[in-house]
Amino acid sequence: MKREDMIKRIAKRANMSQKDILPILEVIEDETLYAISMEEEMPFKFGKIGGKTVPERDGVNPKTGEKIKISEKRGYPYFKASSRAKGKN
Repeated sequence: MKREDMIKRIAKRANMSQKDILPILEVIEDETLYAISMEEEMPFKFGKIGGKTVPERDGVNPKTGEKIKISEKRGYPYFKASSRAKGKN
């Protein structure tokens, strides 16, 4: 589904204009990106979207076989599906 299609569907369901839906959607997107960068979770009916820190780890260069250190990554996004989204309810 394209973003424009989603806006149309939300506007129709909410009985609102697409112009009214767009700023709401943009706020939700901005807040979700902020939560990821701050390593917080955003709860939704279908699951949680959040950010986490992935610790430094050892890796291997696939071309040379040389061992390397992969640096820590902050604000790494993740998604955890709810049981409802998994069809368990």
